[in-house]
Amino acid sequence: MLLDDFRSGIIAVLHPSGITSKMTVRNAILTYYKFSAIPMVLALIVALLISSYLATIVSLSPTSQLIGGSAALTIAFYRKVLFLLVTLPILMPIFLLVLAGIMHAIGGSLKIFKEGFSRTFTAVVFANFATLLFWFTFVSLIDIGGIIYFVAFIYSIYVLVVALSKQHEITKLNAFFVGVLSFFVVLIILSLLSAGFTYAIASAGTA
Repeated sequence: MLLDDFRSGIIAVLHPSGITSKMTVRNAILTYYKFSAIPMVLALIVALLISSYLATIVSLSPTSQLIGGSAALTIAFYRKVLFLLVTLPILMPIFLLVLAGIMHAIGGSLKIFKEGFSRTFTAVVFANFATLLFWFTFVSLIDIGGIIYFVAFIYSIYVLVVALSKQHEITKLNAFFVGVLSFFVVLIILSLLSAGFTYAIASAGTA
């Protein structure tokens, strides 16, 4: 069953023009979790392998590169990072809902989107599959893994544009335009949150 869902997700990623099915938000979330099962298992395996070699890797690193000059602290830190990366896909639908909400608000206010929010969310979920497939490379914490994941992210933008155009029956240019505007809105929000967080830390330090 999971293999069938995973195979269907891969087909959708490779042929995004076929993402035309009408899905409710609930069904889109269920589809996400069914698809994500295998990528999460792969990410867990990679994380366990890296974790088993952390002590050796850290022991070969210069003391100046260790956190607090301590091998134990460095190993503990990286294990926490690995745990967060492996479990992050579980919480991903929350971010996808927010992203789809921003995107739908922009597309709706500009009168570009013609259908409901569930159509936008469906497109966002399927676009995320492109990066979820290679999540294990990001978990690997090596440079080549980051490069592979970045390429997958670029392709996910293409999937998103095509899926949005199919879900809302609009041109790819309009879908791309909404996507670009949404990206800048998200960037502004993240910048404001980061600035607020930094200010809070600075204020706490001077209190």
